[in-house]
Amino acid sequence: MEFKNYSKDEVRELVKLIHHGVGVRESVAESQGKSWQTVSALEQKLFQSIYDGGHKDIIKQFEGILLPDDSLLQNVEETQAEYNEEEFWHDLMVQLGKRDFFRSITTEEEQALTEDGWLPERVHEFYQIYDEEFSEYGLERLKITKD
Repeated sequence: MEFKNYSKDEVRELVKLIHHGVGVRESVAESQGKSWQTVSALEQKLFQSIYDGGHKDIIKQFEGILLPDDSLLQNVEETQAEYNEEEFWHDLMVQLGKRDFFRSITTEEEQALTEDGWLPERVHEFYQIYDEEFSEYGLERLKITKD
């Protein structure tokens, strides 16, 4: 791959995308007990091409491996933290919304779900309830009760 025709900003963005994606892939592979070495090797191969393409200010060598410069690494970490925060709230909203939907599912909705494999539109009413709740109160009013 030739990276001489990319602007500095494009290369910086590409490096962030590569490093972020590899981090996600490694994390998932590790949690599944799978090897992530091929993904890491591909990252190194791409970084080597970028480095050889004259972008030594963006990719640095550190103890035998190629890494994005410190500012890019920090940016990737900040982006990942923001993403994790958003995903937490989204997943919580979806899981609780689905739970409440299935507690009140009608026979017609159950049949439609079986036929199309899609949740009926009414599930979005539950998502909206939790989205508004979490936007306003966070976890403050979330309680676990014993029946």
